Amino acid sequence: MADSMPSGIDVLTTDNSFLVSFPYDRDLVNKINKVPGAQFNKDEQAWEIPKSSADDLDKVVDSMHFELKALEQDRESIMKLAKISAIERMKDYGTEPGITAKISDYHKAGGNHSGEIINVNGRFAAQLTGFGNENGAAFVSIHRLANLNEPVYKGDDVRISYNNNGIGTVYDRSQVKSAEDLTRDFDATLDQDISGVMVGLSGDKYQIKFDFNPDMQQRLQRVAGAEFSKSAGGVWEVPVDVKSFVVRAVADMRKEFAADSLERNELAALAEQKLDGAKVRDAFTKDGLAHYGKIIAVSERYILQHGGQNEFKLHRKSSLGQTVSENQNLKITYDKGRGSVEDRKQEKEKSAALTR
Repeated sequence: MADSMPSGIDVLTTDNSFLVSFPYDRDLVNKINKVPGAQFNKDEQAWEIPKSSADDLDKVVDSMHFELKALEQDRESIMKLAKISAIERMKDYGTEPGITAKISDYHKAGGNHSGEIINVNGRFAAQLTGFGNENGAAFVSIHRLANLNEPVYKGDDVRISYNNNGIGTVYDRSQVKSAEDLTRDFDATLDQDISGVMVGLSGDKYQIKFDFNPDMQQRLQRVAGAEFSKSAGGVWEVPVDVKSFVVRAVADMRKEFAADSLERNELAALAEQKLDGAKVRDAFTKDGLAHYGKIIAVSERYILQHGGQNEFKLHRKSSLGQTVSENQNLKITYDKGRGSVEDRKQEKEKSAALTR
């Protein structure tokens, strides 16, 4: 038995046993545990193996060596994938180019990591947990799959909570949650931008900040005492004594933001399929401003209209005065934020009939 092995596995021979040390990993621990007589020696901070198990240890160490090498390769891979995904998400978020994402595999006992799983390989997962308040840098947590109580997959919206032993418990945030779970998420994410909503505490009021979205705003306005405050920096303020209602409203707002963002991304991808270099923008709603063009797609929240050349406009369905359908050629005119719809084909037919 060699006294040292490559890739961080060390084997020390003593009079009656072997002492094996290696970087902690649950998969490696499971392997060494299969060696007959293996016990962890706290004084030596190493695994003690009787010499009678030398042959078994040889086989296991070879397997551990292979696993540790694969572990480092997957760690390097997930870091690269997370960096690429973070750049894409920061671009969608509106972060200035050149800002570096904050990627970390540190997990504090009792800490919570909430957000979407953006990358997964055989041994690790990367989770987007929010964006920086000042520069919009993406925060990404790296999780070792072997340290989680259940698998996670790309696209999962989860909260991962670690105990003192470094084991993470996975909670599915997409399912209906108890008031206790929602409150725990709420408290753990104060002063963090999570899914487009940031909640802070100032005196006896919660301060809630988010980019304008009428559906999210309407949800918050249903909470008693909610008021918009310009003097506080353009945030919504809600008394702390209605916390239970704030918790539920914020959870709903974050779900709405995620669903809204998904629709926008899907429509942007559709526009790109229609025209190379497609530019998709929110339709301006200035009084008297009209938008002309064919309706390309209608989703749950939005209408995608071709505005000429490679320009596409997104209209909120809730802001329009009537139902529209794909392939209609429409004129949409705004007044006080509401859009009136005219079918250009019907208007042309009416005009032609009047001139006969």
